[in-house]
Amino acid sequence: MSEATTAIGQVAGRELKVRLTSKSFRVATLILVGAIVAVIVIPAQNGKKKHSYRVAIVGPASGVLKSEIVALGKGVGASVRLSAEASRPAAEEALKTRKLDVLLVTAGRPEIVVRKEISAGSTARLARMVGAVSQAVSLQTGLERAGLSPAIAAQALASPPLPVRGLVKEKVNDADRVIALYGVIMLWILLSQYGGWVLIGVVEEKTSRVVEVLLSTIRPTQLLTGKVIGIGLVALLQAAIIIVTAFVTSAAVGQPLLQGPSAVAIFSMLLWFVLGYSFYCTAYAAVGSLVSRQEDAQNAAFPVSLPLLIGYGFSFSAVGGSEPSAMVRFLSYFPPTSPLVMPVLIAVKAATFAQAAIAVGLMLVSIVLLMRVAATIYSRAILHTGRRLKIAEVLRAPD
Repeated sequence: MSEATTAIGQVAGRELKVRLTSKSFRVATLILVGAIVAVIVIPAQNGKKKHSYRVAIVGPASGVLKSEIVALGKGVGASVRLSAEASRPAAEEALKTRKLDVLLVTAGRPEIVVRKEISAGSTARLARMVGAVSQAVSLQTGLERAGLSPAIAAQALASPPLPVRGLVKEKVNDADRVIALYGVIMLWILLSQYGGWVLIGVVEEKTSRVVEVLLSTIRPTQLLTGKVIGIGLVALLQAAIIIVTAFVTSAAVGQPLLQGPSAVAIFSMLLWFVLGYSFYCTAYAAVGSLVSRQEDAQNAAFPVSLPLLIGYGFSFSAVGGSEPSAMVRFLSYFPPTSPLVMPVLIAVKAATFAQAAIAVGLMLVSIVLLMRVAATIYSRAILHTGRRLKIAEVLRAPD
């Protein structure tokens, strides 16, 4: 084993030991694991939960209308229990005490009463149920006012809705969208977290003069490489813990992720995490070498973190599975933003294998070029103290 490899290994081992034993790593891992478990378990439990609504009717109601209300409940995934109330005040009191969910008044001035006001445009299950009942009652009332007998009006209400058929089959399922949504959130959190670790670590070593001791025995490029590799291994370990937690939890709730298209989306997220880490942590290390104070670190890193934030924001527009815009397509190939945008397009099947391969190729070329530039900046600026250096003046400086 060469001296360079040994030096890089020693630096990487030092970073592993420091990061793995830190309280921040343990706390962050527990928070992320807890979030993953909650994201998988809560929707699964809600999906298994049987929803039931208690609907009271004050006033006359035909048997067909009652049957229609029960059928409407099934249409929104809930069972409906009907009851007759002697008076409206008694029914409203039952609503206040949560003994009823919906009150349908057909006598006098017809209306529907619920305990808590429903906001316009709400897609909640109860809101959809109330809206459907309102339409059914309004239709029957309108037909009867038009001169139709209650029997004929009831017959019109009993007509089944028209079937809806699509010519193109939907390629994206809910599991893919969930992976895309929470995957990009995790990518952004992890890339920001570990980029920050590299940035702060470089600045701390510089301000404490530890770097001067280290550079007396190893070269700057070896120190930079070891630091990026060591923290990268910590990042991969944390990512592996999160992925294993997701697999185990999803299997426990009967919705295994490691199958079919979902597995492709997950492994795509992991690949882009590795690529994104290699790109951003190298850039953060170079930026960290330009400053001599912790107070200047975040300001200096803002230009690096900005593309990450832009990619994060635009990636959400593709989660819904609609055709990506030209801007999203561009950002999926642009190396600073592709680690967040391209895996989402892959998860929602909006990117072909060839398109993904092109994005990976561009990213690899960018990583190699960035590493060369970052190594030059790091080597020339890491021992500098005083004012914050500019990248241009560091690159123009003689070796």
